[in-house]
Amino acid sequence: VSLISLLVRSSPPLYTTYSHMTSKYYENGRLALKFNEDGTGFIYYPSGSVAVCSSEASSYQNRYYAFDSNRKNTLLLGIDEHAVGFCSSSKRKSMRDNAFEFALSKVGGIITNNEGRITQQWKWDRKAQNCGTPPNGDMVFRLNEHITFTFRSRSDMTLLFEYDSIKHEMDVGMKFKRNDSYLDHAKRGSAGRLIPQLNHVTLQQRTVDFNKEMAAKRNILYPRSENLSPMVQDIVGGLEKRFDEIGGTIKISHESANTWKTDALQMTLSEVPRIPVAGVETGVSPGFSQTIYVSAEDTSSLTKTAPAKLMTSDGEWKDSLSVRTVLREENPPLSRSSTVLKASGRYSSMLVVDPAAVTSDNPTGMIEIQGLPLQGVKWDVLKSSLAAAPASPNSPLTVVLVMRGGDPISCSYLRITELYNRSITEQGGTKRNTSSTTVSRAGSRPASGKATDQSIPQLYKIDVSENNRITKDLGIKSIPTFLMFNGKNLVYAGSVGGKKVKLDSTHKPQILLVESNVKHQIPAEKTLRRMGCDAFLCLGVSEAVNRVQQMTKPTPDASGRTADPVVFDIVLISEDVGAENISLLQKALSEFTKENRTVVAMLISVLGEYGRSNLNAANWESGCTSDVAAFMRPDLATLCSVAIQKPIKPMSIEKLLSMRVVPDADANFGLTPDSLRMKVNKVYNDVKSGQSKPIDYVGIRMSAHDTRMRGGIDLASSS
Repeated sequence: VSLISLLVRSSPPLYTTYSHMTSKYYENGRLALKFNEDGTGFIYYPSGSVAVCSSEASSYQNRYYAFDSNRKNTLLLGIDEHAVGFCSSSKRKSMRDNAFEFALSKVGGIITNNEGRITQQWKWDRKAQNCGTPPNGDMVFRLNEHITFTFRSRSDMTLLFEYDSIKHEMDVGMKFKRNDSYLDHAKRGSAGRLIPQLNHVTLQQRTVDFNKEMAAKRNILYPRSENLSPMVQDIVGGLEKRFDEIGGTIKISHESANTWKTDALQMTLSEVPRIPVAGVETGVSPGFSQTIYVSAEDTSSLTKTAPAKLMTSDGEWKDSLSVRTVLREENPPLSRSSTVLKASGRYSSMLVVDPAAVTSDNPTGMIEIQGLPLQGVKWDVLKSSLAAAPASPNSPLTVVLVMRGGDPISCSYLRITELYNRSITEQGGTKRNTSSTTVSRAGSRPASGKATDQSIPQLYKIDVSENNRITKDLGIKSIPTFLMFNGKNLVYAGSVGGKKVKLDSTHKPQILLVESNVKHQIPAEKTLRRMGCDAFLCLGVSEAVNRVQQMTKPTPDASGRTADPVVFDIVLISEDVGAENISLLQKALSEFTKENRTVVAMLISVLGEYGRSNLNAANWESGCTSDVAAFMRPDLATLCSVAIQKPIKPMSIEKLLSMRVVPDADANFGLTPDSLRMKVNKVYNDVKSGQSKPIDYVGIRMSAHDTRMRGGIDLASSS
């Protein structure tokens, strides 16, 4: 307890001096200054910010910097080791009347007043043209209330810091390694020549100094009691006396037997299976080939070292599939972690991974969902059945997958269609399109004992490898292709889902910025552009309403083509905008804000006195807050769900982008059960509303016809 009480310091003293460091403290206990033996260190304001900094330039020269006590820590002085630098007064209102700027260079110096006019200018070279007159006497410059700079000459400059009881002065003038010549102190020798009087260090003395330095370093790693302080010298001395004696009683041999290398080699070679030679090898076999390779007649060596599980009962190697199976069983795959489990299948909603399903045959643990098989039908039978069916708007669609057996793409389309068939069958409560349901050869549809939903389609498949009559009748040029019939009318033909495109990583966020101040718009737009966002700028709410209506509901152009609508990811509304038409903007965005597709945020200024009040009015996290009612705009509080700080910070935009909910329709993942369902429903609704037109000839249908990018154009139209 007495040892701990000596080490604990209740409060730092106002002045502390060590052999290598000097420190001072304010009366409140905070550090005021701290300097090393070479003059490098810091002086601090009571607030904790740096007032003066001294850094090392060489073994005898330093650089000096002085800072103001404002929030930005404005640089007031900078002097290097060559007496080149500047100093200026603080920009505060109290210092404006006595404002100045003083600059020093290797050529000369210059002084300006508070109006920016040169009051004095000179050159160090007195023989130069227009050399001017250097200052005569002390020139005192007050940088702020606590720092004063005094200039007398290049080698005589001082920097004084004063704050309450703390006072520290530094010599910031130019230093020289020596101010005189070594010949000034030389003595004449017997022959009359000058002998400089230098402090020569003999080799013996350098050896002694080196040994002391090494002993000091060893003492740090392996301290001895005689080199420690009296506080712990007795304790460590007792430990040394006890443990040093153990070394003489305990003998440990760290050397292995002389045969360890030979034994290890023999053990390794005995475990390596022997390989029979083919009998046609030539030349010398290097390395251990004499031991590993044996003759084909020496079957005893082969069976002796080969693993029993990889050999048959006749002593032969098993086939490659059996060897792979045995190795998988001997080395089972590790269970999938939660991180890998969550990451698996992130690009496909159909991929299901279960750690319990991991086996030697299924090392990934993937579960393949089986769909409901489609009924295969011939085109002649289906055509007669469709001709007899009524073509009313409320009739269910007949969806036909035209495919080729054995084609990988066709098999992929068939599997996805079977998954869709299972989903609609389970939703409709009836088992259609199974082996028990067939198309009547008489041309009539089978009757079902249960009432079915009229919007649920009938699904079939036609394999053109067995009968390609349908390709000639309808002019189908691309396989696989989906055909959708309403009665006998062909209302759709194409590749549902289109080309598989990933849009999430390449899509630029669409941001609408409503800012009435043009000066605030410029930095906000630059920030959004740097983040890779498309920014739409509006000066008022009325302009924003027109822009939302124009982008979300585009009108056809002169050629009759309509671009895809653009949905804004983020709408930023400044608190400075007017109150008119806020309700119209809320109505225009209601379709997207109710599902969190669009995040509407209020821009709150955090600059100046007004900004500090906004910072204290709510709890901010990453530059955002959900407490929008804390600010003086109740009309915007009903529209905005979150508020962010102005000027805009990148982390605030990233926070808003993480809050939005992006539906699957915004990205094209190719053909999936969901995309097939959406396409069938769209065609059904078009037929029901009378917008669908019959198709007589299919022709070439590429995947680009069904690929559309959000915010862009139809790829098929642009190709």
